[in-house]
Amino acid sequence: MKAKLDTGATTSSIDARNQEVFKRDGKRWVRFTIEDRDGREVELERRVERFVKIRRPDDKFDRRPVVKMSLCLGRELRSVEVSLADREGFVYPVLLGRNFLAGVAVVDSGQTLTSEPDCPGAAETAAR
Repeated sequence: MKAKLDTGATTSSIDARNQEVFKRDGKRWVRFTIEDRDGREVELERRVERFVKIRRPDDKFDRRPVVKMSLCLGRELRSVEVSLADREGFVYPVLLGRNFLAGVAVVDSGQTLTSEPDCPGAAETAAR
C-alpha cells in the first residue's frame, strides 16, 4: 500500500473500514477491513492496545482504536502501534509516523515513492 511519511505524527495510521469492536476472552478486539495492494478487501482482527483521541479539523474529536501491526518499508519490517482511521479522502491509505520511522528512515520531502516493499516473510507476518 502507498504510504505517506509524516514526521509530525507520533503514531502511524491505516485506512480501516467496517470497524467493529468486540470482546474476546475479556479483552477488547477490533475487526476491520483494509484494501490490499491489489485492491482486494481483506478482513483482519487485532487486539485493541488502547484508544486515542484525534482532533479533527472541525475541532471535534475522533476516538480511534490502536492495534499492533507489522509494516514493511523497503526491507524494514517492524511491528508498531497503528491507529485505525477512515482515510477515504486521503491520497495515501497509510501514514507512517515517528513510531515507525525513528531509527530506520531519513525523510527527504523532495522525493516520492522511492521504494517498493521487499521484506522477507512480510506476507506471512501480515496474515497473523
